[in-house]
This record gives sequence, C-alpha cells and structure tokens, in this order.
Amino acid sequence: MSNRQLLVSKIENGIVIDHIPAGKAFLVLKLLKLPNDAETLIAQNVESGRLGKKDLIKIEGTYLTSSEIDIIAFVAPKSTLNIIQDWDVKEKRTIDLPDLIKGVFQCPNLLCPTNRELAAPETEFRVERGEKIEETKLHCTYCGSITWYGSILDSIKSEQFRIEGRGLVSEAKIEKIFLEALIKGGALRFPPSPDHPFMLKSGRPSPYFINLGALTDGESLAKVKWAFASYIALLMEKGENIRLRLRFRSKL
Repeated sequence: MSNRQLLVSKIENGIVIDHIPAGKAFLVLKLLKLPNDAETLIAQNVESGRLGKKDLIKIEGTYLTSSEIDIIAFVAPKSTLNIIQDWDVKEKRTIDLPDLIKGVFQCPNLLCPTNRELAAPETEFRVERGEKIEETKLHCTYCGSITWYGSILDSIKSEQFRIEGRGLVSEAKIEKIFLEALIKGGALRFPPSPDHPFMLKSGRPSPYFINLGALTDGESLAKVKWAFASYIALLMEKGENIRLRLRFRSKL
C-alpha cells in the first residue's frame, strides 16, 4: 500500500490534499486558514510517480466550506483534493484555478474603487489562465488593472497576507462555539429539577430552554452569527437538503 493510500485509509472524516509540489505544503496551509485546533499531518518529499517528490496534507475531522479552495492552485496547480466521510472517499477532484476570485487579493491600482478608505467594494478579479501557472494573470473587474503571477505569489508569501471569512470548519467546532456563546450569554437554561421540565409553546416538555433574546453583547451575537453561517455553508458543501436538515434540527 502506498503512503497516500495509507494516510487516506486512516481518516474517518476529513480531507487529504495530495500531489502538492515538494516544499509547498506550508504555503498551502496558509491558504487554507485552518482553525488552531485542527488535527493536521504534513508529509514532505514523499515519493511520487507523477512528480518525483511531493508534499501531502491530511486534516482530520474538518470539511471545506467554500469552493474557493481552488486558490490553492496558485501555489500547487493540479494538486488533488480527497474528501473523506465515514472512512470512504466521498469525492476526489483536481484543484484548479477558479474563473473569479473575490475578496482575496488587493488591486494594485490605488485609484481603484476597492482601495477606497470608506465603503470600498469587495475586490473581484477575473482569472486569465496561461499554459503555465507562471503565465496566470488577474484582471480587476472594477478598474481593469492586471496583477501578474509574480505579484500574486509574493502577496501569498508575505507575512501580511490574510484570508478573512474563509477557511475550514468542522461540525464539532460549530457546535462547541455555539454552545459556549449560549452558556456565556445566559441563553441556555435548565429547569430546577429534571422531574419538572420546561413546557414549550408547542406543548412539548423539554429538559432545557434556549432564549436567544438574552444574547445582547456583540461577542455572543458574532459567535452565533458565525455558527449559523458556517453550518449552512457546511451543509451546502456536503450536498445536503438545507431546509430539511434545519427543520429537523429545530425539532430536537
């Protein structure tokens, strides 16, 4: 069994990014914006029939929340993504450049509307692919300015490079942050005795009661907003029926 097959087979739920050019694994991790508690394994300079040497990243218990994972192609073109669920490979695809990139790179034109100090729109670039990755260009859809591949790569490598609002999350992390916000804000309540549960408006008894109206501070509201948005994005990524799943959860 190959190294890649061994690593993939040991994952119950998670992702494996394979066929990363040797030495590029840490740049890929920078683009993924992993949570601090993500269980991650990095293999460098692994034997590869296609590349000679390659890097590989395994992330357990974590799912993608956006197809914009394809920006990895700027540093690892033609790398492969394996999504693992219940020990099986649910999806395998090649990571390729997207047609549009929003909110990741800064336009080099200081007069571009996206560089305004106030009320600046989110940056948006049309990707022009070349025969080689080094020939890739970004065209700003607001001002038409061109960003060449060398500038793109320098931007990714810089210490100031950050990707806000993207990245990877797990269902366990969403539940943990949501629960912490409810407890800290006093929104989660329990009856004084298990023998006297709360009676809901529907007439059903409940061993707990959640009052989201108790969350009035900015920190708690921000966490709840993040939890709901991340959960919906997670369901979309997994191809589940969002309305059906949310309706089922609301009855629990």
